[in-house]
Amino acid sequence: MALIAARAHDISNTLQYLKYAETAIIVENALHESYFKDFGLKDKGTMQPVCHHYVHFLKSTAALDSVEVAMAAVLPCFWIYKKVGDHIYKTIQSENNPYQKWIETYGGEEFAEAVQQAINICDEVAASTTPAIREKMTRSISHLIPNGILFLGSCL
Repeated sequence: MALIAARAHDISNTLQYLKYAETAIIVENALHESYFKDFGLKDKGTMQPVCHHYVHFLKSTAALDSVEVAMAAVLPCFWIYKKVGDHIYKTIQSENNPYQKWIETYGGEEFAEAVQQAINICDEVAASTTPAIREKMTRSISHLIPNGILFLGSCL
């Protein structure tokens, strides 16, 4: 996200992606630390191949493709977490759910606003770029959606 922010053409997009980067680091770190504590974990384990592919694709896209394609590539991260969070929040409420913190983080209105902002930014940059770049944006989203789902599945 920070790399996308640094490459953004519009200052408001730079600031928004910096905010996404900061929030992701703070929220994800706190969430992971709480799970390590709650479940008595000491070791992070080994990165699974699907996770490696997912992260590598995002990093290389952010670094090597146009910023518009990079913005599109991270969109499934927002969408999938939001959709999964909303679905679980609406259908599986339990006081003893070990993933309740994750559900509250990604099933809430605050995250919904961030998702909509990311979609809006992506739509705006797509509207002002070339057809060739728009096609690459679409392909990056199409590539990441199934990989994002596999990534989430590998975490369970």
